Amino acid sequence: MINQMTFVNLLDISSDSNNSGLTTEQENALLDTPIRRYLSLNFFVEMMECQRLYVSRRKVFEDNNERNIPFHWAGFFTPVGDNIPPQPDKKQYWDKIRNEYSKWANMHTLCWTLTTQENYLMWKGYAGEDGVCIVSTIRKFIASIQENKDFQKSKCTIHCGQMLYNGFSTTDEENLPFWKGREFASENELRFYFEIKDGKYTDNHIFVPIDYSTLIDKVIISPFVRPRTATALAEIIGNRYNINAYPSKIQIY
Repeated sequence: MINQMTFVNLLDISSDSNNSGLTTEQENALLDTPIRRYLSLNFFVEMMECQRLYVSRRKVFEDNNERNIPFHWAGFFTPVGDNIPPQPDKKQYWDKIRNEYSKWANMHTLCWTLTTQENYLMWKGYAGEDGVCIVSTIRKFIASIQENKDFQKSKCTIHCGQMLYNGFSTTDEENLPFWKGREFASENELRFYFEIKDGKYTDNHIFVPIDYSTLIDKVIISPFVRPRTATALAEIIGNRYNINAYPSKIQIY
């Protein structure tokens, strides 16, 4: 299991610099964590053909709580917790929390799941009727990242952590970037933040170049694709990209 907050530059772990602050055992446990990502067929083919990941800033996510701190955390209601400072320091405290929350909302953010079994709700919510699930590990994800004129590893820090589904009813400031509502707990999300070191976020999305043969362990075809079509699609994907692909084991039809 990943620590709720892993505030290390993941690119350091995959280098020889040994700047991560983790022991070798801790690094290996983190890097070998299995991860999955559900996405539409359109996004998958775009990723494979262009060999790049589309990564959006968190502030453009559909969930408004990703953009703005929830009302009861903004001071409209009395928050739950033991560490709320007394007046007159309360406003200063909230200003600090809001500013920190906004800083992370500006970052480009990529979401995976730690659930290693197929998840019907993830298929339904993120892959659509014809989507796929990519199976990988954190190690493979980091190793797959390449560089080009628009993306240089030296200008970026990648943070990761497991989401905390606390309903924002905590004063755990250290884990602020990983707070999320309880209603999303079934996602069991692992989140990557791409922090630009100079703090200049000019675009709502970036394209991170990847080597998909390094990234992908296997690809699963959505259970909402009819069996004969799913088998054919898996064969096409396997032949074109030389990766292991097969239909979902969830039986719908």
